[in-house]
Amino acid sequence: MRRNSIFFIPVCVDTLALLLLNCSKFSYVFDEDHFINSLADDVRIVKKLPKELASATRVVKHFRSWSGVDYYEMEIASMWDEYQVIRAAKSDSRLANNNLPPDFQKLHCRACYQALQFKPPIEAMAKVIILESIPWWKVKDIDSVQQRAKGYCPLTPKEVGLFLSALGFTLNTPIYIAAGEIYGGDAHMSDLQSRYPLLLNKEKLASDEELEPFKKHASRLAAIDYIVSVESDIFIPSYSGNMARAVEGHRRFLGHRKTISPDRQDLFFLNMHYQHLVC
Repeated sequence: MRRNSIFFIPVCVDTLALLLLNCSKFSYVFDEDHFINSLADDVRIVKKLPKELASATRVVKHFRSWSGVDYYEMEIASMWDEYQVIRAAKSDSRLANNNLPPDFQKLHCRACYQALQFKPPIEAMAKVIILESIPWWKVKDIDSVQQRAKGYCPLTPKEVGLFLSALGFTLNTPIYIAAGEIYGGDAHMSDLQSRYPLLLNKEKLASDEELEPFKKHASRLAAIDYIVSVESDIFIPSYSGNMARAVEGHRRFLGHRKTISPDRQDLFFLNMHYQHLVC
């Protein structure tokens, strides 16, 4: 067993690479047992720290972001000589994707896209929405124009509508909006709605009763949108945030499903030119 396999979840213990899950948080969204069983042949995972390690020497370690295999095999592995328990501090310290040996990359992908699965109620709710959609298919001084010109801002609903029209999507194309509350509300969506009447979201495709268990849990609602996005015929992110990148990677893992990533910087100037022409 390779020691770097211990770094896929927050806390790890002893040289046998026993992994300790933070159950109060991990199991809140993810299927803990599925994760453990899926990686059983590669990594030994436990839910609680073994009693014999309760008083063991331990350390909290902040891993260096985007590090390669050498960093974990040479620098981190040597820590086992001094500590029996190593706790990985919460961060986005990720394993570098480039130049990984094939077996590391395969385990990396399986952990992210196969072993890491949402809890059954979340999966079930997302599938209900997918099935229902099939028939229909802190304050800063920011120059918003400058930010949009650099491509730093999400596309507006109007820009999304123009982009879809330019790509040839027809009026009767069902479009699922994978997002929380839209800035500006329905008024801000009017232009996109006029171009594409079949705008869908989880609130339209599921009843209040079906969504009730998830309404006060933003992370679970986001998980539902994630699943629907992964299963969509075409995925078009209006912004390249963490969720969009995760969805795109997941779709590639499942067989390179079609994803269209707009160039927001170019679209800003095209939209400005378009507005000048129609004025």
